[in-house]
Amino acid sequence: MTQLSNLTTLVLDQNHLSNLPKSVVDLKNLKEISLKDNTFEEFPQDLLQMSKLEKIDFSNIYSLTRDTDKKNKIKSIPSNIIELKNLKNLKCIAIQ
Repeated sequence: MTQLSNLTTLVLDQNHLSNLPKSVVDLKNLKEISLKDNTFEEFPQDLLQMSKLEKIDFSNIYSLTRDTDKKNKIKSIPSNIIELKNLKNLKCIAIQ
């Protein structure tokens, strides 16, 4: 993904991801990442290396249909998230 070094927004919604692809960390200018409706069970620690992130979205819109296979199940946010000094928006909600 080094060819995408200027990318600032990445949308990986509905991709059945349970882990963050390692190549995403190489996107040093990324400011926004959307990971809606995937299958994360834990907050991806690699995101903490991305110092320019301003927005992270783990929302579950599929929970409206009760499709639990497409639902992020993150139960806690690591305390060292405060190291992301530019982070302004973090969504980890399930709409019930």
